[in-house]
Amino acid sequence: LLKKNCASALPMDSGSIPADHPVREACERELPRVPEGYEGMDFARAAEAILAVSGRSNQYLEEAAPWALLKSEDEADRRKGEETLVAILEALRIVAIAISPITPLLSEKIHRQLGLGDFDPEAAAWEDTQWGGLKAGQEILKPKPVFARLELKETEASVA
Repeated sequence: LLKKNCASALPMDSGSIPADHPVREACERELPRVPEGYEGMDFARAAEAILAVSGRSNQYLEEAAPWALLKSEDEADRRKGEETLVAILEALRIVAIAISPITPLLSEKIHRQLGLGDFDPEAAAWEDTQWGGLKAGQEILKPKPVFARLELKETEASVA
């Protein structure tokens, strides 16, 4: 969507997204639980907070339907579609940092696809998860799957 509608470049700073935006609110509400979980060796708590951000982002993406908004002739609709894409990508940037202590290679892949260059998980700080890290004009690379797709082979028992 970003490539087709915005020439692969972010149309706005993520920091310009209002504080009451649902995805931004989810990040700001849930992210403080992540370092608390890691520091207390409560990895489930950290993972739950990260999954809450990811889940709310996916839900908002479906609700907002930016693919339809970006086709609209109405400038306000197009702006909301662009805002939705930037909010989702900003949440992804934040999630990539938040998961870096447990999946550093995945974090690196996401960071590179966001066009942010190399990522050193050991140099990442919790301050880096503050909302507003993506800037207008930032070029996002062509998306590639970051997980290998697992195919389940049918067994004779399941076919019979």
